[in-house]
Amino acid sequence: MPGSRRRCCSIGGSPGWRRGRCGRCGIGCGPICRPAADLFAACLLAGSSPVEAAEAVAHAVGGPLAARLRPIVASLRLGGDPSRCWLGLADDPVLAPLGRTLARAATGGAPAAGAVARMADEQRAERRRAATSAARRVGVRATVPLGLCFLPAFLLVGVVPIVIGLTTTLLRPF
Repeated sequence: MPGSRRRCCSIGGSPGWRRGRCGRCGIGCGPICRPAADLFAACLLAGSSPVEAAEAVAHAVGGPLAARLRPIVASLRLGGDPSRCWLGLADDPVLAPLGRTLARAATGGAPAAGAVARMADEQRAERRRAATSAARRVGVRATVPLGLCFLPAFLLVGVVPIVIGLTTTLLRPF
């Protein structure tokens, strides 16, 4: 998108998605793009219908997520069976939980806002756990280069002069 600010355009289901990065824009994405999950939950908690929430998310996030949501929104607006339409997301492993949640809400009449908000919270917690784990790994990985740099320096500055001083003192003839 030339001229627009960079934003996540994928949710992880695009063909180029690898290691938590969007194949199109290179910005890190979660299983369902964090802003998209939060936006979907916020729309539902504000009283929007799932169709309106999906339409708002598709418009705001764009990219492959919009490509997946727009046909579902269109079929729902034309009077399609909500549970069948939302289960259309089940073939995508990333969007399957969202599709099942919205289909269950459409079939049973349970409010979807709480379930989608919990999904967003779980994704935030998972992202936090991954960041904490990565920070711990950095600390462990930093000890090797520090040890390789400081140990020789310590030996050259601290130990070698003492050894040289002792050997010259001991090897001097009386």
